[in-house]
Amino acid sequence: MRKGVFFFIILPLLLRSVYGFDASEVIERAGRNGEEIKQFITRSEERGYGEWAVFLLSSMEDVDLVNLDSDEFISYFDALEKNFKRVPWGRKIDDFLFRHYILPHRVSQEPLENFTAVYADTLYDLIKGVEDMRKAVLRINEWTFTKMKYAPPSRWDQNATVTIRRGFGR
Repeated sequence: MRKGVFFFIILPLLLRSVYGFDASEVIERAGRNGEEIKQFITRSEERGYGEWAVFLLSSMEDVDLVNLDSDEFISYFDALEKNFKRVPWGRKIDDFLFRHYILPHRVSQEPLENFTAVYADTLYDLIKGVEDMRKAVLRINEWTFTKMKYAPPSRWDQNATVTIRRGFGR
């Protein structure tokens, strides 16, 4: 009973006042996937990812809300956290850059995938020992250029894994 009171009354009020986030509105937009959204919010809070979850959910398209898989997104957050802890400059990235350029789960309308979790170790191996954030970015960009070239695949976007496999994309 206490957990229900917390989730349905206190948590939405707290989130709305702190983040300008209305959990009930997001849950309603998720339709039949509302329970998964609730689980995602709760699990994110428990693991210390509450602010990340709120930021993503507050800007998430309805198509993502109705298809959100809590386990996938928690795995995504775990991979982000793992990488931040492994690099010496991880915690120096300011909130704006993190939220708008690292945290988003997709770039455009490409199919969802957990690229961060799949490639976390591969990309870390490229930048292991690099003390400077700028040099790390350049190394990852160089790796990217060896994997693919720019070419529109079709009128629909493809995800990063497909682009790497095909060797072209945008």
